[in-house]
Amino acid sequence: MSLAHRAMHHVGALLCAVFVLVCHTSAWSQADAQARKGLDPQKLEQRLRAAKARLKLTPDQEAQLRPLLKDEADKLRAIQEKHAGDTSRTSRMAQLHEARTVQSDFRERLGQFLSAEQMTEWDRMRKEAVSEARAMKQQTQGASQP
Repeated sequence: MSLAHRAMHHVGALLCAVFVLVCHTSAWSQADAQARKGLDPQKLEQRLRAAKARLKLTPDQEAQLRPLLKDEADKLRAIQEKHAGDTSRTSRMAQLHEARTVQSDFRERLGQFLSAEQMTEWDRMRKEAVSEARAMKQQTQGASQP
């Protein structure tokens, strides 16, 4: 596999990760002004329940995670909106870079109150979400091709 092909593969994988995070953290609708202002409360609760169950969060950790998830979702949505309609390679790369920064900041902040074991499980959950996004993307691409 050539260097350029590997690089594009990584870009595609990271864009999938961004897609998953945005999809899992928002039910954004053009017509719904409240959804534009922030994370859909139902999606937030869904992510919190999943994290609470898999990470065995304490009430204090759950209280710390809630605003962190909302902040991450808001930032990722802003990046998506900023680049909406621009499918150029430059825009995709900028979106990827910005999303990586948000994700890195999120993970750093998460590590301030989760244990090492919880962080390992969080990373496992994230990898599962990325794998699911890749599968959905492949299904979508396969369905759209004759």
